[in-house]
Amino acid sequence: MFAGRASAPATTPQNCSATTEGEPDPELRRFSIDHDKAYVLPSLRDARKVNPDLFLFSSPWSPPGWMKANKSMLGGCIQKRYFPSYAQHFVKFLQAYAAEGVPIQAVTSQNEVDTDQDGRMPACLWGQEYEIEFISKHLGPALEGTGLSTKIWLLDHNYNLWGRVICSLDDARVRQHCGSVAWHGYVGRADRISKVHAAHPDVSMHWTEGGPDYTRPNYATDWAVWARTFSEALGNWCSSIIGWNLALDERGRPIACVNPDGKRVLVLANPGPARTIELRAGMMAVAVTLESDSVNTLTWQT
Repeated sequence: MFAGRASAPATTPQNCSATTEGEPDPELRRFSIDHDKAYVLPSLRDARKVNPDLFLFSSPWSPPGWMKANKSMLGGCIQKRYFPSYAQHFVKFLQAYAAEGVPIQAVTSQNEVDTDQDGRMPACLWGQEYEIEFISKHLGPALEGTGLSTKIWLLDHNYNLWGRVICSLDDARVRQHCGSVAWHGYVGRADRISKVHAAHPDVSMHWTEGGPDYTRPNYATDWAVWARTFSEALGNWCSSIIGWNLALDERGRPIACVNPDGKRVLVLANPGPARTIELRAGMMAVAVTLESDSVNTLTWQT
């Protein structure tokens, strides 16, 4: 997946580097990123050649199966006795990727902490107390002193878990190692992010997964609906989204964004019939024709 931050796109490698099944390997003797060397790492290096400011965010779908009670990467829950090993798994992954010329700027402890996907795919339940303990006592301390600048992002799941996020951020031990939250947009409303912001205004927000209803027949090309979805995230304190950057506010109205070169950018979504509208900014005004079911980008220099 590809994302946009304020000035740089990002990708999310879903990494399962260590041997996933078999006998326990708490000392990680079987750890390897060889699987990623054929395609993943070369692609990321090529992408960074195009954009040296590439920001990379990594989120595991599951710990290795031998760390989990069900001994499988499909569904289930990690066993707490493997927290120290899993923290070192992160460190080894980050160091190995950095050695390959692909440093990772941010991680979460788990993709979608609140679902096991009914055991149908790699997933892992992470209770709130698990996430707090893993970040505060294991992953955070493990990253210290390694020379890695990788940040830890909290949650990586839906808006409806906003209460959990506030409680986790209330924990001083978590805040010592984590100052950002990753959100998904499948359940709940984006304005729940603003509730978290109100409680912790110094915490940054990132929209890391989601989109319009994927059961719709035109899901992949319904750009106006995608624009509205992303505008809700951007309008509720998210500073990046994983997907196509379409900048609108939380009510579907346009925002004027500013590029690093000083040019102003306006993105207009028109989910209805073709129409002509008048845009006004200060003393300037212009008539713009919008085609039916379209997304339109305007740029200008002030």
